[in-house]
Amino acid sequence: MRPIPFMNALILGVLAALVSAVSWAASTILIKVGMRDKSPVAVNIVRLYIVSIMFAAIFLVKGTFPQVAALPPELLLVAFISSLFGFVIGDYFYFHALNMMGVSRTVPITSTYPLWAILWAFYSLGGR
Repeated sequence: MRPIPFMNALILGVLAALVSAVSWAASTILIKVGMRDKSPVAVNIVRLYIVSIMFAAIFLVKGTFPQVAALPPELLLVAFISSLFGFVIGDYFYFHALNMMGVSRTVPITSTYPLWAILWAFYSLGGR
């Protein structure tokens, strides 16, 4: 693989970040629409099953499944705990907030998460 010159890498990084932001926005709207007559818990369970199948398929197609399976147990535990906080607990409350307050109120509040990450990093990692 050739190294990417700095400016090309910067442009690709900005484009990736913009695509990510647009994807998150579309996802939020689709989740809200999908919850019209369903509970936030049911929507999240279906979403987690679909995402799990998609990740397993990607790992199998790309041939990276053995690399994932060979990760140290400590790293798998950290990934599990991270998923528990993000995909289960965080999304549970996020979906309930979407259901109770709507997109226009929920998204700005949840977008404060970088501030919480900084505080947690300072507290748990000593500012690293």
